[in-house]
Amino acid sequence: MPAQAFTPSVRKRLAQNIVFLFLNLKNNHGSDDAQSCLKSNQEELLESLQLSLPIQVEEPPERMKLDETQITSFIRGLVEGSDGRVDVLQHNFGEEYTASENADLCASLLDITRTNQFGDFDREAMCTTLLKSPVFSEMEISVQDLKGWTTKMMNCLCLGFEKGYLVLYPEGRTSCMLIEPGLFRASVERIRLWTG
Repeated sequence: MPAQAFTPSVRKRLAQNIVFLFLNLKNNHGSDDAQSCLKSNQEELLESLQLSLPIQVEEPPERMKLDETQITSFIRGLVEGSDGRVDVLQHNFGEEYTASENADLCASLLDITRTNQFGDFDREAMCTTLLKSPVFSEMEISVQDLKGWTTKMMNCLCLGFEKGYLVLYPEGRTSCMLIEPGLFRASVERIRLWTG
């Protein structure tokens, strides 16, 4: 679906999610590509997402088809994470992907190589960095906002769990442990898949 079909608020939030995802997957925010992303306006960011499709992957045809389905699910997750319309028909996250593989595919969608695990960043520094982008102008971002935003993105893009949310028991049982009980529950199978 072309970005022009979204409401103005969804378009703005989608551009913000692109910047946030980009900065999460890159550990050097001073790099040329990170600076280019930070300088991009809303239209440039949305256009860059559209131009990156389809992803060219040199893999066996079966894996490429799985990757394309996974990437479609990421785009749908980004749209829905931007308060866009929910479309359950495009929710086809492959269970064979780990959180790291999902992060690598998200990075390929942004035409970068992942150099950071999603969610592993200094929140104060991220607040400061995000405010350098025109898509965050006239906006206040708090450390608490980033905590919730990170969790939301991890959930809608299957990128894992925030530190302290996942507890692995020695007996091999896996459990989702939440700092804020009742916020999120996950099945044992899904947790195993996300943690690789």
